[in-house]
Amino acid sequence: MVGSCSNPNCYAADGESCALGEPDHKKCCNWISDPKNPSKTNSGANEEAVAYKIPWSGSALGINDFIKLTPRGRSILIGILGAENSGKTTFLVGSYLKLLAGSSIDNKAFCGSQTLGAWESLASWVRFDDINHLSSFPPHTPRSLDRVPGILHLALKDITNSQHRDVLLTDAPGEWFSSWSLNENNQEAEGAQWVVKNSDAFIIFADSEKLSGSERGQARNELRQLIERLSDHIGDKPVFLFWAKSDQKPNKTIVSNIRKTLSEKVNNSHELSVSVENNESLVQALSSVIHEVWLSPLADQIKEPVCIHSPFYAFRGRV
Repeated sequence: MVGSCSNPNCYAADGESCALGEPDHKKCCNWISDPKNPSKTNSGANEEAVAYKIPWSGSALGINDFIKLTPRGRSILIGILGAENSGKTTFLVGSYLKLLAGSSIDNKAFCGSQTLGAWESLASWVRFDDINHLSSFPPHTPRSLDRVPGILHLALKDITNSQHRDVLLTDAPGEWFSSWSLNENNQEAEGAQWVVKNSDAFIIFADSEKLSGSERGQARNELRQLIERLSDHIGDKPVFLFWAKSDQKPNKTIVSNIRKTLSEKVNNSHELSVSVENNESLVQALSSVIHEVWLSPLADQIKEPVCIHSPFYAFRGRV
């Protein structure tokens, strides 16, 4: 597309709609028709038919996309944490495919997504193709220094009372959380900091395959370190430990050690087992998370502090 927009929060040049709502983005006051001459804006010379565009691209959401999404109702952000190749993206894709097949999540029906392009891009890796008839696990989430992870979106509606929620799931590289667990002020940990600060609930992935292999000692220490770091920032927010690749069985000492760390450090913790060998376990695990955060907690009652203990200052007005 020829031209660009001077508004940093507008992506009309990438094929999305105008951020200010202009049906023809070329007539917007921020549109630069000639990139070589930025002062030349809003020429209005092109009178071709206007093609209306949707305000999203279908790719993973960024922070600016929240401005368009969150005003329509309550949203739930679920932070997904874990080391590289622990099964985070595979879990997301498996849950998505079960939804497409008609499964519900905690009696909540799938009613749309603004990131269908991103979902389908990941799901294409696990589907059989017509030529090679092969499928594979999704590729490793690329590492970057972005401050905000890619967000996958699911719109869910309660089947019993029609309540609607926008569920946002983070898809971030495991290296972010490995760096953050070692040093929370690391430059590479900025994305992890954002996830921990803004999420309503957390899923930590324990790689059962690695915990039962030759690197089990390192994997155990990294997982414990991640749990301990997370516990410093979440208060009473729910934390779910997913034993991923649960067809593999770590020894009882390692499992007991991790469970002890979880129970001592996290106030509101839960454990579940997930495996692609039992794809029902994927949607059941996500259902447990959604059930925990579907209804927001009640706000604390406001209490007026007593600043001076004197009857002359106790008057609060006539009833």
